[in-house]
Amino acid sequence: MKVFLRAFNVSDFEVIYPWLLEKKNQSHTTGYTYFASKDYVKKWVEDKIFNTKDIYLAICLIENQEMIGYLSIKEIDHRYRKAMIGGILIGNKAYCRGTTALEAGYLAMKYVFEELNINLLWTYALEEQLATIRLCEKLGFKKTGYLPQSVFKGGKYHNEIFLCVLSEEFNQLNVPE
Repeated sequence: MKVFLRAFNVSDFEVIYPWLLEKKNQSHTTGYTYFASKDYVKKWVEDKIFNTKDIYLAICLIENQEMIGYLSIKEIDHRYRKAMIGGILIGNKAYCRGTTALEAGYLAMKYVFEELNINLLWTYALEEQLATIRLCEKLGFKKTGYLPQSVFKGGKYHNEIFLCVLSEEFNQLNVPE
């Protein structure tokens, strides 16, 4: 492994802010495109740190502890043992290729299944985001649903694909540690 996950620090907003300004990063998500100030991003990071329902984690390089991205675990439901992985953003473009996102996703899933005792992990992606869907499939997710024209971005409607993986399926993955 080349990466590890850690909790957000308030100072992370300085690193995250330029990533959120990039149109390409915004176009890959199902969320709204918005204009963010540094103050807004700082408050957003602070809100994520003190949120008790979702977990936001920085993706950092083992070699120098540099934050190169982040991911989230949302909608954690301990009663029904399910949660959603809210996306993986590798903001440092030097690490977009290769296995960085795969390693980060694997570590998040390991935490979700082995520490939070979640049975079902799900996510969704825009249908045209083939790289995201392929990453999910490499992590053991299977396509389980489809919402037509459910996201309006860039002046048009987009379809969403839902993907899920069970704890028992994760335990059968051959992702290197």
